[in-house]
Amino acid sequence: MEEVKDNDTEPIAAVENAATGAEDPASWIRAKEAAETLTQQAAIEDIECQYVNLMQDRNNLQTQLDEAKNQIKTVSESAASKQLLETQLAGSKHRLEMAEKRAQSLEEEKKAAEERLDRVEAEGDKLREEIR
Repeated sequence: MEEVKDNDTEPIAAVENAATGAEDPASWIRAKEAAETLTQQAAIEDIECQYVNLMQDRNNLQTQLDEAKNQIKTVSESAASKQLLETQLAGSKHRLEMAEKRAQSLEEEKKAAEERLDRVEAEGDKLREEIR
């Protein structure tokens, strides 16, 4: 397939000669070939334009895909971070519950010790009273 350049006027001249009424069969053949060449050139230009548009669309879609992948990566990292924080929170809650139970147990032990001490003091007072 021969490419026709913008400054190549032979196909156009052949069409003009055929249009002027020249009855020469060779000029009609040249005109037909010139018309086919111009048609092919127009089709090639249309295809090239479509190709450029498709490449731009492809590049835009690739950019959108890359952005979506980055968002997915960010969401995945956030989910992993959230899971880690939830695990740490559960551990902290458990330790807090254990500390609260230990504090409650110590408070109960203190109260029992104070009650025993009060009973011992009361018994001591009673014994002192009896001694007097």
